[in-house]
Amino acid sequence: MSTLQTTAALVAAACLTPILSAQIDLEHGFQKSVFSAAPGGSFVGGLDSLQNGNLAVFDGVSVVELDGATGALVRTLFTPPTPVFGSFVKSDPGGSYLLFGESSNHEVWKLPLDGSAASLVASVPYNFDCVFLAADLALISRGEATFTTTFIDQLDVNTGAIDRIAEVDGPSGPLAFDVAGNLYYGINSGSWPIPPGSGEVVYWTPAQIASAQGPAHLLEGDSQSFASGLDAVTDMLFDNQGDLLVSDSTFGTLSEYRTDGQRRGLIGQEQTFNGITYLALLDGGQPGGAVFGPFQPETGGTLAAISTDWFSFSEVSLIRPERPAFHSTPGNPIPAGPFSVELQDGPPLGTLFVFAAAGSHLPEDRLVRQGVPFFFGLDAATLQLIGVVPLDAAGDLVINGNYGGGLNAAVFFQGALLDAASQSQGTTEVLELDFQ
Repeated sequence: MSTLQTTAALVAAACLTPILSAQIDLEHGFQKSVFSAAPGGSFVGGLDSLQNGNLAVFDGVSVVELDGATGALVRTLFTPPTPVFGSFVKSDPGGSYLLFGESSNHEVWKLPLDGSAASLVASVPYNFDCVFLAADLALISRGEATFTTTFIDQLDVNTGAIDRIAEVDGPSGPLAFDVAGNLYYGINSGSWPIPPGSGEVVYWTPAQIASAQGPAHLLEGDSQSFASGLDAVTDMLFDNQGDLLVSDSTFGTLSEYRTDGQRRGLIGQEQTFNGITYLALLDGGQPGGAVFGPFQPETGGTLAAISTDWFSFSEVSLIRPERPAFHSTPGNPIPAGPFSVELQDGPPLGTLFVFAAAGSHLPEDRLVRQGVPFFFGLDAATLQLIGVVPLDAAGDLVINGNYGGGLNAAVFFQGALLDAASQSQGTTEVLELDFQ
């Protein structure tokens, strides 16, 4: 085959090969896998996790259940009578049904997960997002025809009754509850293009929500500010340590905010002109569990994030914590002579506190520093701090040593990580070195 023919064949093969297009560039301390959430050209209109670890997605045609690890179709849960644009898919607190909202016919449907028939709950004009206040009692953010005002309405799933809870200026935004029962709402600018930094997250207390059930309702002025200077707030949820995760469909960012409203950092960012829309936590999302954050155990939970270019692809990125691991040269066991321990992909320009101990224990103990839970796995009785080492601009380091021989023992090492601002980030994996 000629060079020209070979080139033509490669080009043809590339054109025929499905290419995953989600290009969320993750910060250090995270890893991802990607699968398609919908056929090309379809618009994903809702995402939530199920209690069995799978995902419920409106793929532009139907509400489907996808395998939470591979994205394989498990079953089709509901196909609307007519083609619609989906707004949200939300699982009820008991995990027995989904609420599906769509903005074409303005309908909200109840989809039982036991396979029984779907039922129409209510007509909720221009519905956008949904959270559950209690069993069979949902709050829905919805707009009106001019998109200059958003209402947050309470929907009784059993009766279809609607009660106004709050009124906010501007186009509709996402809703979230924290563990204390405060209701959070993402405010977006009504201008286009959206001015960077014009977004805000506000909240109302449980007492305020209770006071609005009935004839009265809350206004934006009754809320308290949680975080300002955001861009386009598209979806948000709280993780297992109470931090708020926020997606941005305009600037393509995925960010994390501390419980005090301060931005902890960027988790990742999509490539130009692609947005990050819906979010869901698949596992590890319970208070007191492991931590979703950089440099944490993989059991810290998996965040599902929808990436889209609004036309040719809609994909799920499964984002998990990733811890850097020490690597020794030469590998175990360590003979007498020079050796080195290397670390890669820590916090850029951060600091590593290196600890050693004569023993390791599993599971690792959950500790807290600067409000950040992290996991430490060395024996406290023999623990020693053996060094404080700066990391380079890539978050890497190499520690060189010279072993004189004769130890004949195992030594366990672990590092505690700080970022460039000296904020706690987490720990490395435990390394066992067997010295001959």
